Amino acid sequence: GSEMCKETAYNHSIPHASPHSQHLYGRAADIRVCGHAPAQVAAYAETLLPHSGGIGLYPSFVHLDVSTAKRRWKG
Repeated sequence: GSEMCKETAYNHSIPHASPHSQHLYGRAADIRVCGHAPAQVAAYAETLLPHSGGIGLYPSFVHLDVSTAKRRWKG
């Protein structure tokens, strides 16, 4: 139907969020690891996804996705 799912509605409510966010397809997560700075988490993720995936470093979390393209950014 024309009803928007709650995930899509939430994504649209976030400023600058992509309308094609990997979160909407179950291929992304925003994470924090207790006792580790986001930069440490991102560095470890880089060892797991050296040639693909998205790793976005933010002040309080890391965005990880399993897209085929390699993308890195700071938010």
